[in-house]
Amino acid sequence: MDAPGGGSGGAAGGGAATRPRQVTAAAWFIVLGSGLLVIGAFETIAHLRSLETRASIEQVLADPPFSDSGIGLESVRAAMHAAAMVLGGCATATAILGYQLLRRDRTARIALTVLAVPLVVAGLVTDPFLTAMVAVAIAMLWVHPARDWFSG
Repeated sequence: MDAPGGGSGGAAGGGAATRPRQVTAAAWFIVLGSGLLVIGAFETIAHLRSLETRASIEQVLADPPFSDSGIGLESVRAAMHAAAMVLGGCATATAILGYQLLRRDRTARIALTVLAVPLVVAGLVTDPFLTAMVAVAIAMLWVHPARDWFSG
């Protein structure tokens, strides 16, 4: 495993082989954040049939934007279940790909970028803040010095 980048992180001489700190931090944040999102997705699925979830869904459906929409409780539960399943799958993939980033895998960086879209959309159901933070970590892979390190 490469040591995290020290010094200036510039592209001078042997600096290209040293992983920048930003890449190390982003990769580990993606791995850990995605792991927490997987746990959150399972928790969401486990609590879909609870009385607390039912009450909160019914309260949202009773408010003006949704009161006249004709959307029912079971429709919302099904949508939440599907979103949590998508989130769990995407978060599992991003955790694995986040680890691959530490090995300078360019394909992992591209796959993470593609997975960020469904991850963010599905993450609105469970933990929008953590999902956004993982997406920001993925975006950090495309700016200097990470971009230069992946370019070789």
